[in-house]
Amino acid sequence: MLGVNQLDFINYCNALKGNYRKGVHKMETLLENPTHAKEFAKNLGGVSVVLGTPVGKEDRNSETLRSMLLASDVANDAVYTWMGQYYEFDSWDELLGDEDRCKAMMANKLLWRALSASGVAMGKTVATLAGLSCSAYDDMSAVAASSTAMAAIFRSSIALQVVQNNASAWAIFSNASSAVMGKTVAELAGLNPSGYADMNAIASSSTAMTAIISNATALNAVVSSSTARTAIAASSTALSAIAASTTALNALYAKKKRMSGASASLSGKFIILQISNDNAFDTSQYGYATLSDGSKPNWGSYRDKYAYFKQYKKIATYMKNDTDSNDWIDYFQC
Repeated sequence: MLGVNQLDFINYCNALKGNYRKGVHKMETLLENPTHAKEFAKNLGGVSVVLGTPVGKEDRNSETLRSMLLASDVANDAVYTWMGQYYEFDSWDELLGDEDRCKAMMANKLLWRALSASGVAMGKTVATLAGLSCSAYDDMSAVAASSTAMAAIFRSSIALQVVQNNASAWAIFSNASSAVMGKTVAELAGLNPSGYADMNAIASSSTAMTAIISNATALNAVVSSSTARTAIAASSTALSAIAASTTALNALYAKKKRMSGASASLSGKFIILQISNDNAFDTSQYGYATLSDGSKPNWGSYRDKYAYFKQYKKIATYMKNDTDSNDWIDYFQC
């Protein structure tokens, strides 16, 4: 005799997977109605249809249904319900408060596929992996709002790797507020966090920049955070400190991008790290860069690694290659 969960599973299979178009529309309608959505998220048979597709056997229908559910307001509840068949727990904190259990779940591709899409699960998992109490953080956003949590994660290679490998978590993490990033970087560099209001205060302090450059973890935090990079790009003090340090420049180079191709161009905010040897300079015909002050200085004598930035110590807002297809410019995105 089939149990309740099995009957629910079969019924939801028929409703959601019998026909691709109709199944997706039914799921969309279900999720648009709050009461039905909440009930579905608490139904083990239903969420198993969507979250339990074996890894490697996904199809267009299963991928669409799962992405819809995990992008909905009941995503965390659905994952919580689904995990209840694998472990006994009464709260997220009980499930994710043990480091060994977190690592075991990460090693299970089926479980981690669902858990890594939950903001609550991600926040609590990385907190635990970083040696913190996950009960202090509701989700990934709460982690990114805490300089204590941010600093702990940067100190933990496994926690940082988990965040970096998750696009949603990394977007939240790297865009943490200027105040949080400032205090995080200060703590990592051995400075007094209370002496710096935000990342802008860090970037404008030669003392702080010297301390950051001499500390690999703090330097990694700066180059990894879009918030920190924005502050650095706006500070002549920070740019000068970076230009004077091979250690700092090497850290940027490790995360470099390359613009290549005949007459290729790019607008934005960049630190130019290296220009190919045969990249000719001519603002009317060949390659050039526009710096933040509007100047377009000749790079003819500064095409060696780091040479252009060491000479001008400014952000480039536009870059263009010359007309040869084999030319390139290596840069760091600010």
